[in-house]
Amino acid sequence: VEVQEGAAKRAAMRCIVEHVMPGRWSEVRPPTRKEVDATIVLALPLDHLSAKFRSGPPLDPARDRALPVWAGELPLRAGFDTPRADVRLDGSLTVPASVCAALDGAAR
Repeated sequence: VEVQEGAAKRAAMRCIVEHVMPGRWSEVRPPTRKEVDATIVLALPLDHLSAKFRSGPPLDPARDRALPVWAGELPLRAGFDTPRADVRLDGSLTVPASVCAALDGAAR
């Protein structure tokens, strides 16, 4: 379902931004009406959800390890690279706290 009501849409946008980079919403200007109107926000009901979380080598029985099939783990990595400022910005501006926190968190 598309979230269309202005206040609810802005609240959802704030939630998304704060989830990705805590503190960022308060460091930047609020989105303009044009930007909000150009953004689609969807509310998805989660009636069913399944997740499997585990790390380490497979726990396959010996008979499965004898099969000619690759098994192992493929670690998922996500993170940020070195921030690059917009070249048109005032050169005296520093990287904001939310970006530094994201970089610190990614290094752990």
